[in-house]
Amino acid sequence: MAFGIKIGAPPVGKDKKDKEVKLDLTPLGARQTYVPPETPVTVSRIFLEPEEELRRRVKLRQPPRPFLLLAMAYSLGGLAPAFLDQGKRRFTWGLMTLVSVGVWTATVWWRQDLLSWIEAGKVPLLPWTVALGVITLMGVQGWSRAVYLAGRDSRFVPERLPDFLRHPIAVGLMGGLFPGAGYLIAGHPRRAAATAWMIGPMLLSALTLWQAEWLWNINRSSGAQGLPLAGMEIVFLVSAAVLLTCGLFYATSLFDAARLTSSRSGQRASARADWLGFAVVLVAIAFFATLAPVKLARNLDRLAFSMQHEEYRMIPLGMERAAMRLDPSRPRYVMRAAQLHDRLDHSVQSQTLRHDLRTRWHEYAELLLRQDIVSEVDVPLEPIGATDLSEGRALP
Repeated sequence: MAFGIKIGAPPVGKDKKDKEVKLDLTPLGARQTYVPPETPVTVSRIFLEPEEELRRRVKLRQPPRPFLLLAMAYSLGGLAPAFLDQGKRRFTWGLMTLVSVGVWTATVWWRQDLLSWIEAGKVPLLPWTVALGVITLMGVQGWSRAVYLAGRDSRFVPERLPDFLRHPIAVGLMGGLFPGAGYLIAGHPRRAAATAWMIGPMLLSALTLWQAEWLWNINRSSGAQGLPLAGMEIVFLVSAAVLLTCGLFYATSLFDAARLTSSRSGQRASARADWLGFAVVLVAIAFFATLAPVKLARNLDRLAFSMQHEEYRMIPLGMERAAMRLDPSRPRYVMRAAQLHDRLDHSVQSQTLRHDLRTRWHEYAELLLRQDIVSEVDVPLEPIGATDLSEGRALP
């Protein structure tokens, strides 16, 4: 008690922050028990996920190889992730790419035999075209996925590419030769993958329109096993719309990738880009200035008239209605469009067209009578609608 320490209790002191600290008075040599720390020991991820962690660390330690990744993504397609150790299910996508390439190789190699089998009915047209379309999209999906993974790889550093390859003009040319390569060089892998994927629908649409006549004849001779004729026309129209839409987006991506590359490198927009945009505007103005709507309407009318002999209905109808808009002064376009609506059982549309034509004719006849240009309106003795279509005589 002389020093203020109670007997039977460990001495208590004060540290610098005035906190009570218990003094350890255990004799030397006495056995001490282990007390676990309050903070649990964390186990490194290398023991929990050794494969993924090691793969990630190895990639980070490798030097940048952007040109190698770019070349392998566009040369190997869906097989590139398997060689570059990228992503999950890379072997599955690689197998799908091999199947797609194998099917297309066999189709091109034995195309004559395949065409003869389809014409003979040994290979049904509809299941084969659907299967070929699905397999094509599978291969293109694997290719676009490889492009995306190459752009997301830590070893892909666009700034390490050669300077001439990162020039805006070179980027546009690369995007034209290899779909999505311009966006990949600009550092936008998602846009690059989307641009590469558009090649699949564009390819299928172009092949469909290229072989439209053969597909139409084979489908018509297939009878009940083929598509309805109206459904086949819808396929052609959708193919044209897809080809036009994807083509416009693809052309736009070339200029957009060049713009993104210029802004990424800190370059100032050059005067060539301004002149290029001005040239595009001039081309558009020249196109509409030199467009002859009357001649174009006449050509559409003749083409629609000839297609009706092949039992087309919807496509000629669209052409006749376009001719109506281009040259409203010719009533024959309205009459032929109304007759095509009748053949498609569109009674409301045909009656509307005939009513509009009759209303305009009465207004014109009334103006002629009021101005004393004619005393009696002469009606043509030869019809301008049914006789021409039924007898198969093309109008001048």
